[in-house]
Amino acid sequence: MSGLVDGIFKHVEGSSPRKVAERMLDGRLNPRLDDPFGLTFEEMNDKIERLKKRQADAEHRAMMLADEVQRAEEEKQQLLAARQQFYDTGEIDPSLIPECSGIHASEQQSFNRETLDAAEQTLSENIEGEGWEIDRRRADDEFVYITVKRRREEFDEQRVEQRPVKAQLIQRVREVIEAHRDAIIEFSVHRSPRKPAAP
Repeated sequence: MSGLVDGIFKHVEGSSPRKVAERMLDGRLNPRLDDPFGLTFEEMNDKIERLKKRQADAEHRAMMLADEVQRAEEEKQQLLAARQQFYDTGEIDPSLIPECSGIHASEQQSFNRETLDAAEQTLSENIEGEGWEIDRRRADDEFVYITVKRRREEFDEQRVEQRPVKAQLIQRVREVIEAHRDAIIEFSVHRSPRKPAAP
């Protein structure tokens, strides 16, 4: 043999899990060269990496929260001392004045609701009969945000129904694997060595 021919040890179209999956969906799996489960393991490895990152982020947040709890406990001790000082001397430390966050949030929510209701009424009058509908709404100190939506004019329900859905893709891959089951088992590099038959 004078040289290696491309495609003897790997598929000429590529052997990445994504390329193999695309060939499987086209019905062109080559059990001698393609790993039909490569995408499954790639997805699992990605999931593990995402979970490890979430775990690291959660551990970092837990450490930050522990520091915040400790600082809050120290601030509470200072408040206790400031309160005692007030009872002893009549001096009001600024830290003793509440921030009124809960009361402010409640009043702001009530104010925003009135503003949003008025804005929604005005907007509804302007878009009535146009097929628009209000989807989401919110307000801050400066702006009112109202999201409206309308079905696309070129919306083709039949075309949307023909679009491949995840369940159909999974079923097509399953059918290809089942159709090539014996060849996949025979040529797999991942298969454990067969045990010799008992005498």
